[in-house]
Amino acid sequence: MRIAGFTAEADLVGHRVRVRWSVLPDLPAGPADTVEPVAGEPELVVLAKALDHEYGELLDPNGIDDYVVYDSTAFPPAPGDPDLDVEEVRRDEVVDAEGRHLIDVVTVARKALAEVPVDSVNGQLPPDERPDGRIEVLRRTRTTTFGPDGRPIARREELLDIGGGAGLAPLVPRCYELRVEGRAPGALRAVATPTRAHRSGRQLYEMIPGVWRRHDVPSAGVTARTGRVGAIPESRTDAGPLRRFVDLFGLATDHLHTRAEGLADLHDIEGVDPRLLGHLAHLVGWELSADRPVPEQRHEIRYATTLYGMTGTKPGVQLWAKRLTGWDVDVVEFAENVIFSNDLGVDHGNIDSPTETGSRTVDTSDAALLVSMGTTTDRGDYTYDTGTGPDDRYSSHTIGIFPREVDAEDRASDVARKRDRLLAATDRYLPANLRAVVVMDDEPVRTDGDRLLGVSASTDDSEFR
Repeated sequence: MRIAGFTAEADLVGHRVRVRWSVLPDLPAGPADTVEPVAGEPELVVLAKALDHEYGELLDPNGIDDYVVYDSTAFPPAPGDPDLDVEEVRRDEVVDAEGRHLIDVVTVARKALAEVPVDSVNGQLPPDERPDGRIEVLRRTRTTTFGPDGRPIARREELLDIGGGAGLAPLVPRCYELRVEGRAPGALRAVATPTRAHRSGRQLYEMIPGVWRRHDVPSAGVTARTGRVGAIPESRTDAGPLRRFVDLFGLATDHLHTRAEGLADLHDIEGVDPRLLGHLAHLVGWELSADRPVPEQRHEIRYATTLYGMTGTKPGVQLWAKRLTGWDVDVVEFAENVIFSNDLGVDHGNIDSPTETGSRTVDTSDAALLVSMGTTTDRGDYTYDTGTGPDDRYSSHTIGIFPREVDAEDRASDVARKRDRLLAATDRYLPANLRAVVVMDDEPVRTDGDRLLGVSASTDDSEFR
């Protein structure tokens, strides 16, 4: 079995989102949004969170339970809860050119709570208008497709997220993630922004002449429990056909109205859809780190202009090095180590003065001076390097970047790749008249061909002769 086609989109009814995915058996390698084959019936969990996909698992492994919208092993809920009502509202069979489709719709409702605000209609009647006093909290539509031989060839799942009955916050991007038992998280993700229910249908209906509305009455014998128009849970059973017809246009009007409202917040870094962060970064000339968590991406865009103002400074170089490589670095200006003839410095050669900057030969009796040569605390003076290679350091236009330590798991190739990335981006954090060299520690770095010599291997072994 494979899981593919995970998507999310705002429902036409406000305060709701439709989440969809497919379960496909025995298919070859699919597109990028398809995870590895899953043996047997997959156990699926749908998570949802506002604004990003960070569920806090590293801080609290149990905290992820707060974001579970759907668990295939726990839906529908087991009977026994007097406040929940599980109902199969629709079971149809449709035949078309693609095969035979069996559609099964299961909804979970609970008693309407007093704290649910009247204005939060989330596609349903407010509590004071519900004839049966029930409010839908979750709905699953399962469409199973059968081939000509009668065997199932695909199954499409659709989940209607209603925010537990209270409705989803409008204009707040909701980030979904589908997780499969035994598979790495993060492969299947989607984002949708719920709309608002402005109840335009009621306003449109009230604009209709009263003589028409007077004769718009519900069908005889239809109640909230005995019949739903079109077998749709949110259908009004207390309204006539004209009101239900006008409500269709009211839903579309609400949807467009909310989308127009959302245009005013497209430049809101904190609340914009994560998929638009790349466009906001482009507006300020920033290259977004696509592999970083969404909160970090928002942080980068927010302070990009501040970082631009630090170009050519030591803190600016340190921040860029951290972003590009993950290294904490020290920055040294080699101009202070260039020797100038007849330069006694501001204190005229007083070597004990902390402000002494003059040039002098190396005192070979000074052990501390000799040990510090080539490090960030080097106080020696060197002849001017005119080259541009990695070992040509001592010039007035060269700075040194000294990583304090590298990742213990990094091999020599990883370190070289990060160093090259840092040097290739000098135009971002240094003026055009400066160049940088990366000075690595002398400690050995693990290579792909390293061998451990111990009791199990020695230079006497044949492979080392």
